[in-house]
Amino acid sequence: MSKRFRNANGAVLVEGVVSICMMIAATMVAVSFLVSSGMMVYYKQKLGFVADQVAHQVGLMPNMDDMTMQEMTRDMLSKIDISTADLSVTRQNTTVYGRPAVEVTIRNGKLPLFSNVDFLPMSIAMQDKGIALVTPNATGAEAYYWNTKGRMASYLVPLVKIPPGGPNFSTVPVIQN
Repeated sequence: MSKRFRNANGAVLVEGVVSICMMIAATMVAVSFLVSSGMMVYYKQKLGFVADQVAHQVGLMPNMDDMTMQEMTRDMLSKIDISTADLSVTRQNTTVYGRPAVEVTIRNGKLPLFSNVDFLPMSIAMQDKGIALVTPNATGAEAYYWNTKGRMASYLVPLVKIPPGGPNFSTVPVIQN
């Protein structure tokens, strides 16, 4: 009785093709994850930057109405090519080290992601906060000192009131010659 052995070349070829298809699919999923993660980092950095800028502007103009704040945020985000389809901007008064401050929260709900697979989302919602001290005027100083004599004759020195129980003099920067 003779035994016949079957040639395995066809099975090896099918196994190789299936392996390559699996590697291509895994690579596509990995690239989708990587690009989407990079886009999320980009969006988070941009939202944080805009939140800080808007908080600073609201801190300089504390009587700014909510509609102006929303439109300023929308304009800033559109200038850096961020979608504003589902944008909400809120502010809340708070204190920082005893001084009045404002906290601005930006929430954007439809930031597009790169996705070519069905189980990854096509967009993501993100939010970030910015905080700034409320200042009585554009420079942040509450008063100015102008000495008309000596070496400081041509300088205005901004003065800021330190709150009661505020920093001691070892933590306040002092300019010395």
